Amino acid sequence: MGFIPGRELQVISSTPSGSVIVALQENRIGLGAGMAHKILVAKNS
Repeated sequence: MGFIPGRELQVISSTPSGSVIVALQENRIGLGAGMAHKILVAKNS
């Protein structure tokens, strides 16, 4: 999918059910709640 540990991405939108759309470089990727819950992220200040 292009997700690599340590790479920055931006959450574009999320729904109460847990689905998200993220931006990874020039790409936008939609993730269902099941897949999104398997990804651990940290907020970058």
